[in-house]
Amino acid sequence: MSPDERGADRFAPPPSKESHTEQAAPELAPKSGLARLVAAFQFSAQGFGAAYRHEEAFRQEVWAAAILVPLILLLPLSLGSTLYLLASIFAVMIVELLNSALEWTVDYISLKRHPYAKRIKDMASAAVLMSIAHCGLALLIVIGGWAYPHLSR
Repeated sequence: MSPDERGADRFAPPPSKESHTEQAAPELAPKSGLARLVAAFQFSAQGFGAAYRHEEAFRQEVWAAAILVPLILLLPLSLGSTLYLLASIFAVMIVELLNSALEWTVDYISLKRHPYAKRIKDMASAAVLMSIAHCGLALLIVIGGWAYPHLSR
């Protein structure tokens, strides 16, 4: 999603610093107990939903996980290999969520182009690429190591 599209989705025009500080604070989570845990889960679910609605890459990764996780669970792999592959898949989504949060934050601060903003976004994007490469390599090594003896007969 381009910065212009993000801007249209938030405020038109972006609020001044004065109006931003005068906005009502969002509901805060209770300070302790089960209510805090429930509120934290609700905030996380809202974040997950926002990422799914607004981030194409995140939707693609969710659907890839929806296909890969059951396949991995069906393969006769060791517990360690299964957990490693599942962790690799979830790491991609975690890094994508962090990347999206950084991108939205940079766009929220200013929609003007700035070399530092570009650097921040590029670095976060590189982290996503690294997590995807790691996951792909892990899948190739673990599943390839399992499949090779069965296919080379």
